[in-house]
Amino acid sequence: MVSSMLQLFKIPMVSYSSTGVELSEKPRFAYFSRVVPPDNLQAKAMAHLVAALGWNYVHAIVDTGSYGERGMDSFRAAATDLNICIDGDVHKISRRWTDEQYEELLLRMRNSKARGVVMFVDEDNLRRFLSNLKRLIILSEKTKPYMPRLRNYFWFVASDSWGVKVSVVKGFEHIINGAITVAPKVRYLQGFAEYFAALGPSNTFLSEYWQFMNCSEHFHPNFGSCFKTQSHYFKQEAYVPFVYDAVQLVAKALHNYIKEDCGFDGQWENCELAKNGFDGKRLQKLYRNVSLIDGQPPLIDANGDGNGQYSIFQLDERGLYRRVGGWIDNELIDLDVADIRAGLQRIVTSSGTIEEDINYIPLSVCSLPCAEGHYRAYQDQSCCWTCIPCDTNWDSPWAFVPAIFSSIGLLATCAVTAVFIRYNYTPVVMASGRELCYCMLTGIALCYGVTFVLVSPPSELPNSALRPKWIGPTAQVFFCAILASVQLGIALVWIWLEPPGTAIQYPSRTEAVLTCKATLSHLLISLFYCGILIIACTIYAFKTREIPENFNETRLIGFTMYSTSILWLAFGPIYFATQNNFRVGLQNKYTKILLNIWAFY
Repeated sequence: MVSSMLQLFKIPMVSYSSTGVELSEKPRFAYFSRVVPPDNLQAKAMAHLVAALGWNYVHAIVDTGSYGERGMDSFRAAATDLNICIDGDVHKISRRWTDEQYEELLLRMRNSKARGVVMFVDEDNLRRFLSNLKRLIILSEKTKPYMPRLRNYFWFVASDSWGVKVSVVKGFEHIINGAITVAPKVRYLQGFAEYFAALGPSNTFLSEYWQFMNCSEHFHPNFGSCFKTQSHYFKQEAYVPFVYDAVQLVAKALHNYIKEDCGFDGQWENCELAKNGFDGKRLQKLYRNVSLIDGQPPLIDANGDGNGQYSIFQLDERGLYRRVGGWIDNELIDLDVADIRAGLQRIVTSSGTIEEDINYIPLSVCSLPCAEGHYRAYQDQSCCWTCIPCDTNWDSPWAFVPAIFSSIGLLATCAVTAVFIRYNYTPVVMASGRELCYCMLTGIALCYGVTFVLVSPPSELPNSALRPKWIGPTAQVFFCAILASVQLGIALVWIWLEPPGTAIQYPSRTEAVLTCKATLSHLLISLFYCGILIIACTIYAFKTREIPENFNETRLIGFTMYSTSILWLAFGPIYFATQNNFRVGLQNKYTKILLNIWAFY
């Protein structure tokens, strides 16, 4: 309201504690600036903190009003980007709430899977919330043992309205130990303690404070002397540096303004500035994007907001806050997650003793990761699911039928090999090119084996390439090995550039297909070499078609190559056109391999 009123007269304002998100809206608050960061940055820091703890399912409690609701809106936006869900709706509390409403809220929260509680709540409502939590804990442990356990069940992550304030948690330390709070980055202002100790009751405000601290009972020249006598402990409040920064910025801006217009002649009454007054926009430019100390970042950016720097604290069972990390420029720094979890594992019992459950990781999640062989059936939110056993489909007809044909082919290959071995030294076998036939039979058997590799689960373990054991001294076998080594070299380069791996494809919302991870370009290079061999063999088979039949079955070789060429022309385009349909693609692959092999017979 003050900012809106001052804007009517174009009077700039610098705040040391206002963090509301809407104050960043320009030109609605064009003359408002602040040395503290806005709540949307605080909300982002809290979301990053929740994610770092491994939580993805939390409660959200806010005040009704601008601070709580706008702050939680910013948290929800940041949480969505980090896959963090909020249990149900955001719980909005107000000063009008009764104890019965708090009790209903707490019991409803207790029946949820979420244990983390993110809070944007002011001091008064926060103490009422904690007071009712304490009351229910006592009821559940003494008079109503049937109630669910509430002691140390919730883990709190709170905004700067809680911050490092002792008054908020006084009397509740043993039920909220481990709570994590966020506050603008705190620093100690050198010299302020000495300055305050030298003050006396020189004005109305200090006079009231002087009486409140019982300094008026005895003669004391200043607060320092009084505090020593009364055994008071002086601690610098967290917002003192921000007050100092705001005053210094405005003072420096006024100094520069007067210097530019009036100089240093000391004749203020002769300066036009004394007659016309200050221009609000010009004065504002003199403290925005301006550093108090050379080399330090500006305290206020061009939009009038303070730097997004926060400290993260954790409360212990004694009511003391200790710094456990920070957040600067959208990044968590110095955050010891293990230390924070250790603080959450410390449980204060009803008798006051402290227990630590080091074997339990404090997680606030809706569902745990599914075990191997199960898939997630999502519920209302992306963080909640049910684990259902996977239907692997390895006995599907799409895999079973090709495996049967491959088995028949392997048996036939073994039978032919046995016949060759039985009649190894007969003229027919020797005239057929015995060594080359054995190589061909071995290759045919390997091709049949490819079917079983394709229908088996993909693996990330690479298969070692072994040199064939049947290399003989003949030129045919040597030439065959040369041709195969080129293909082997291509395969090894492929494996080196892209190691074997698996990938999961999702052809539909209800299906997940485990496939081999392969780049199409590498496959095309390998197939290109095979295509060159097929074309060359087909050409030579055509040229030698007039050679007598008994010269190594030339006509049958030609028929095999013609069939292979037709199969490649027919099935190749189909395979590359059906990449999105794994069943059709696999069936096409099986069929092409089987028909190629049967063509050799």
